[in-house]
Amino acid sequence: FDIFGRDNCLVLLNEDLESEHNKTLRDVFSFLGVDESVKVPQNRVFQHDYEQLLDAKLRAKLTDMFHSNNRELEDLIGRDLSSWYNPKPEGTG
Repeated sequence: FDIFGRDNCLVLLNEDLESEHNKTLRDVFSFLGVDESVKVPQNRVFQHDYEQLLDAKLRAKLTDMFHSNNRELEDLIGRDLSSWYNPKPEGTG
């Protein structure tokens, strides 16, 4: 934002692309100034079927390590990202 200006940056979250695929793509097209009516098939986006879940201790360490970065991003984009730094324990939804 400091270099290019807020109006020249578009921050996208993978979860938006997954949950609101067409709206998110229209936002991208609008930001780029291209035809927003193009229909793009919805696919799984940046998802993988992992054979094992992330170890709880490692998850906690990573959550702690990136907590301040996630809070800063939250402030920059004006979005609630608390699920990134206060995740639900595995298997609880």
